[in-house]
Amino acid sequence: MLTRFCRFPLNHILFMLSVAAFGIRSEAAIVINQPAAGANEYVPIQAQPATPNEEAESDQVTALGQAFEAYKRENYSYAYNIFSHYADMNDPHAMLATGYFLFMGYGAAQDYAKAKRYLERANGLGFVRATTLLGLLEQRSNPQPSNQSALRLLTKAANMGDSVAANALANLYYRRGNTTDAVAWNEKAIALGSYAAKRNQKSLTAAPNRTQQIVSVNHNEHFQKLRQESQAGNGQASYELATRYHKGAGVPQNFGEAIRLYRLAAQQGSEQARKILPIILSKQNASGNSLNSLWMQETSNMVTTPPIVLTPAQDGKTEKGSSSPVGGTPNVSLTEDDPLENLLLLKPSHSVKINK
Repeated sequence: MLTRFCRFPLNHILFMLSVAAFGIRSEAAIVINQPAAGANEYVPIQAQPATPNEEAESDQVTALGQAFEAYKRENYSYAYNIFSHYADMNDPHAMLATGYFLFMGYGAAQDYAKAKRYLERANGLGFVRATTLLGLLEQRSNPQPSNQSALRLLTKAANMGDSVAANALANLYYRRGNTTDAVAWNEKAIALGSYAAKRNQKSLTAAPNRTQQIVSVNHNEHFQKLRQESQAGNGQASYELATRYHKGAGVPQNFGEAIRLYRLAAQQGSEQARKILPIILSKQNASGNSLNSLWMQETSNMVTTPPIVLTPAQDGKTEKGSSSPVGGTPNVSLTEDDPLENLLLLKPSHSVKINK
């Protein structure tokens, strides 16, 4: 082998070695500097396919939107079928709508108990509008203005900033003959964005506090219920009893009993009682045993006349979307907000508590 190699001239051997060395270096350079295949080419990013959960959620949003549009067109049967389907799948917006449809009898047979169950589920998830709808349900099932359950629920929701509740509360106070509180809540409802409250503002501010008479047909039943609620710790019931004894509205005027009930109502949390009680007691002796009858008579004009007790024939005979003031001008009607206003935009505990 060495003998063969030596046969070549020296310069030829050197030339062959240099060519071989150049080839090795060139090959190494190619391997090191070679760019990744397709690096200079544009390759679009492929979108990830939607998961089954995302597709289902998108379909649900679309379906609820269609149901809400059907509700606006008063196609209640179609809307109810969609809302009730998703309510049973625990969608809170669908629960609100389904509960409302059931107590109104929209697209389904009227069912207060079933409606309440849906609304209580939504309420448990923190939706303030559910509290409003529960108040409206109570008002619907017992349309007397003296309905304390409706008043408590609407007050709670209104205090948490629900515009629908604030307007409904203003209208309820107006029907009860309490124009002062009606105007106050109307102003708050307007501030919260209630369109209906804005429409009602002129009627409420122009209305005087009206003197109302008790209709005797349900008198005993109403007073018995008030006393039971007062004994159970209901400050509003105690306050109403106090005003009745103070003014002699439906019962013989009894200033001593009125003061006792004002004190009880204040202890039970009635802000109205807490405001009027110091004024009443400002001209009594320290023990409160000596009554100033003239002063009691004068202060009786400072409290609103209690609501009338309605006869069955008068109960709840108002049309959808309006509430007629009892004992007021017959041709005056107040507008209610749509209870499903902004339904699909509602969020749990979205409202801010306001002071009354």
